[in-house]
Amino acid sequence: MSDVVDVSAEQVRVRAALERQLQALESLVDRFEEALMGIPHAAHSEIWRGEAHRLYVAAVESLGRDLASADMLIRSAVSHTRRAVSVMADRVG
Repeated sequence: MSDVVDVSAEQVRVRAALERQLQALESLVDRFEEALMGIPHAAHSEIWRGEAHRLYVAAVESLGRDLASADMLIRSAVSHTRRAVSVMADRVG
């Protein structure tokens, strides 16, 4: 009988941990959205000329792709974590 109580207590801890993880991931989504919106329009920059301008544009575009990729992965983690929380909620209540 104590095994059932121990497992149930562990399930409650796991659900709580998943809920904390979900909150942290959702916060990251917000931060990545802000970061993506903050990327400058490099092609319109008048600071750089010639090869320096080309390299600057390439670096900013690369940064944008990397951030968008990370954003997609974080959103996937949010989705998976939501499903895990739902499964644990069905088991634990």
